Amino acid sequence: METKRNQKYFAAKGINPVLIVGLAIALLGVILLFGGNTRPIGIVIILVGIAVAVFGSGAKAGEYDIDNQIYGVTKEMPEQAMIKYEVYERHFLTIIKPVFLKGYDFSPADIYCKKGSDHVYRTNMYNAAQLYFTKTKIYVYGKHITLTDASEEANYEFGGAYPFEDVEKAYIEEKKFNAQGREISVYYFGLKLKSGEDAFKFTVEYGADIDKAADDINHTIEKMTEKAEERERIKASKRAALRAEAEKEAADKKNQKKDVSAVEQDAPVAEAKTEESADQE
Repeated sequence: METKRNQKYFAAKGINPVLIVGLAIALLGVILLFGGNTRPIGIVIILVGIAVAVFGSGAKAGEYDIDNQIYGVTKEMPEQAMIKYEVYERHFLTIIKPVFLKGYDFSPADIYCKKGSDHVYRTNMYNAAQLYFTKTKIYVYGKHITLTDASEEANYEFGGAYPFEDVEKAYIEEKKFNAQGREISVYYFGLKLKSGEDAFKFTVEYGADIDKAADDINHTIEKMTEKAEERERIKASKRAALRAEAEKEAADKKNQKKDVSAVEQDAPVAEAKTEESADQE
């Protein structure tokens, strides 16, 4: 991450002054070209001006550089998620595809924000998350990226594995953000747990695909929660049947012991009567 160049990108306002100086020097060289004796000097000054202008342009990152850096960090996330959780394609649900969420972070109060020449508002922080879905869980592997700080504290992973029956819903929330004196709408995508906490929540690049992702996830949560509850009912029924069978076996054994005790108690009485009958004879 080219943090120093990125800092200059977000801190710079208007045209780069170094670039202006370089262009001015080059213009002076062009003027000197038209003088008879100053032509060689003019060529040298033009070259100096171009060098200064190129340095001025390269002193800070551009939108293309910012986007490339983010892509470099996030492109391997799908594979990294599978390795981290040891969940591979053969485990994935077929009713929903993996979901990849990404977007500049507008949440912190101390962020830098700048509108690019492509009319995109960028901040110095970025979030991305890869979501995988299996028969029992939603796996979330996320990264928080800081473009102006290379420390481990500023760049970290987040996420986890969440059973479907513990997840309430996926949701989208719109908020207003003051971007360079202009109010813009930003959209948060979150995964709400039944405990009331968010598994994650961050601003995303909003579009129709984001709405579809939320709908697909909620549909999947509903279906898989129903299946999980059905599995629990079946397990509970089997446990109840096993308990009933065990109790019946215990009761049968208890009754058998009672029968044996009764026979043993009757045996001496019968023997005594037999002996008494023999004596009378």
